[in-house]
This record gives sequence, C-alpha cells and structure tokens, in this order.
Amino acid sequence: MSGSYKRKIQALLLALLTAIVFLFACSPAVPDKTEENLDPPSFEDSGSDNSNGDEQSGEASSGELTGENEQQFVGLSVHYLDVGQGDCILICFPDKKSMLIDCGNGNAQSIDTVISALKKKQITGLDYVFITHPDYDHIGSFKDALKDVGVKKVFHPDVSELKTGFTQYFEALNFLKEKGAETQISIQGISFGEDYKVAILSQTRRELKGSYYWDFHWALEPSDAQTNNLSPYIYLEYKGCRFLFTGDADKTAEKSLINEYKSCLLKNLFESKGLTVKLEEIDFLKVSHHGAEDGSSKEFLSLLKPKNAIISVGGDNVYGHPSTSAQRRLIESNEKVKIFRTDVCGTVSVFVSDNGQVKVTKQNDNTNS
Repeated sequence: MSGSYKRKIQALLLALLTAIVFLFACSPAVPDKTEENLDPPSFEDSGSDNSNGDEQSGEASSGELTGENEQQFVGLSVHYLDVGQGDCILICFPDKKSMLIDCGNGNAQSIDTVISALKKKQITGLDYVFITHPDYDHIGSFKDALKDVGVKKVFHPDVSELKTGFTQYFEALNFLKEKGAETQISIQGISFGEDYKVAILSQTRRELKGSYYWDFHWALEPSDAQTNNLSPYIYLEYKGCRFLFTGDADKTAEKSLINEYKSCLLKNLFESKGLTVKLEEIDFLKVSHHGAEDGSSKEFLSLLKPKNAIISVGGDNVYGHPSTSAQRRLIESNEKVKIFRTDVCGTVSVFVSDNGQVKVTKQNDNTNS
C-alpha cells in the first residue's frame, strides 16, 4: 500500500471519528443562560417498564420521561456549570447539603452562572467547597460569586504559604477562611455522606516521596504539570450511580491512581469506612483538564470505560481544548459513550432519583437527553 493512500485512509478515519464526537455531543447552537436545566425532571415510577435498563444503569437517556405515575425528584443532582474556559460543579445531595467543586475563571459569565445556579437551587450556604488546584480558571470566581454565600468547610491542596506565584490562590482561600469556613487539605482516605458517599482517592501526604504534594512542594518553580497534578480524584456514589471528578490531573496522575486501585490499596482503605470504590464502567466522568491531550490516557479510560463524559470547556479557546485525540480515546474506550461539552451543551445536569433512576438535561436544549 502506497504512503499517499495510507495518508488518505488515515485522514478519512480521523474525519469520521471527529464527526462521531460532535454527533454524540449536542447541537452547536449558542446556549441560553436561563439555567432551566437546574429544575429537576419528573421520573417514572420504579415499577414502570424499563426494558432497556438505561435509567437504572446511569446512562444518559434519550427523550423525555413521562408516565401517569410521575414522582417528585428527591435525590441527588450534579450540575456541570457552563463557566466558559474553566471548571465549576455544583452538587446537591439528598440530605439537603451542597458542594461546589471549583468556581470558574472570574469573568462576568462565570460569576453570573455560579450566582444564578445557587439562587436557582435556593442555596445560601455551601456545606463543602473543593479547590482542586491553584489555576485561575478554577478559582477565579470565588470572591465575587460567593460573596453572599456561607461556606462551612473547604478542602484545598497542600500549598505552602512560602510558595511564590500563587497570590490569587491564597486570596481565594483566605476569602473562604474569612467567611468562617473550616479548612482541610485534600488527602487520600477522606470520605463523608450517609446514603451517598464522597471519597477522596488522592493525594497522598506531602511527607511521602512520590506524592504529587512532595513534587510540588520541593520544586523551586512548580511546572504547570506539577500544579495540575495537585488535583484530587473525587469519587461520588449514590444509588449505584458513580461519578468521578478529576480537576486538571494528567496522564502521570492517572497512572498512579490505576496502580493504587489495581493493588487494592484503595479497596482496603475505603472498605474499612464502609465504601466499595468501583472505577470500572464509571457512569459519569468529568474529563480532566478540559479534554486536553495531556490527560485521558488510553490505559485510564480502558479501566473506566465511562458511559457518559462531561468536558468543561470554553468555546473557541486559545488552548485547542478539547483535543481530538482525547475525544477519540473516549470513544475507543466505550463506543456507546455520550460526550457532553459545556461549550456546546451549556450547563449539563445529572439527576439521580431516590430509586436509582437517572436523567441528564442540557441547558441549550428544551428536551431532555
């Protein structure tokens, strides 16, 4: 086979894969900002026919759930907010507690989106806040978006106050402390929740050589990769539906998590706390680093085989996020994966009812998906 013919075949395959990615995403219409998707959908009664199993499996469903025996939603909701180029995830637990993972990039859209979401859910106080790592696109909106919102507890990375170059991070953290929030470093082994479970799968302590905290702490000028890899892996499970949040962690951090998972270290650590961490066939994966090439490794995705993948990303960003190759690896890991991009879909919301049924809504679409 000639070289030119091979290149033509490769180009056709790449074009086909790219088309599939966008087919699994959404219509490219500009999302409105009504936050209508934060209204919980109605779910069918648990006794209704569900022969395809999608609602119980955690896969995004197609079409609107209807039925005479609709029940009021009383379970869990996870909202991947459209904050442009950045991350912000709002989680509302069935016990009425709430959690925010990061807070966007500090521009007007980001701030307004977070404020609107909190008001929509009538949240005047957050029980938990996670700062995954010090990048501005994850911490930039804290001071403006949460100025009228209480915060009880903040989990944050282990960044020494002697570190220079992280002024904005310390401003955000000190702002949360001034609101009276208790603070705790994100360390592997922490878990909380009753009928739901939240678990921090990484990082290990700074004192342990090989920890990403160790690498960051001892670097005179931490690299972008060392900063991104402060991001903890956060696991959430409710009624058999499993979520994994990844911050900006890259392929080296993914490899560490895989090794600790396969060695049963995580199994032994959390089973003593009454939680079985299961990463195979994860229901909802927050794709790391906005879908950048440096994350979403083949080995990592082959373990997770995510049923749904959410990429938090800004439209026409200068970084080229999300990368075509990362999206291709998602599809290769599970040909049925549904990919949701916030630059296309707007805010993406996942609802899990108290009987384990799952529904996904997109902000820019009046129909549920």
